Amino acid sequence: MSEQRARIERDSMGEMEVPGDALYGATTARAILNFPISGVAFSRSFLRALGLIKAAAATVNGELGLLPAEKVDLIVAAAQEVANGDWDDHSSDRHLPDRVWHLDQYERQR
Repeated sequence: MSEQRARIERDSMGEMEVPGDALYGATTARAILNFPISGVAFSRSFLRALGLIKAAAATVNGELGLLPAEKVDLIVAAAQEVANGDWDDHSSDRHLPDRVWHLDQYERQR
């Protein structure tokens, strides 16, 4: 993944500079700046489950008429890529925030 020039993304809090090759937007970029990142990545099984859940949610929302068919198809295709591990080489985009890591370790010790 070669670093590209930064791009400007927007969310409800305004504009945010994001690395050009990042697979995330303004909200995630803001979170990276405000919360320490642990360096511990989400597990493959967690990412697979997340992709499958996103695909299922898009499918159901399409069946209920809450999401247009073309969006359902795009979301399901992207979610399936996540579930299959097609984007795992973007490992810098899948690290746990430090606070989440510490809470997880606390819960495991109880």
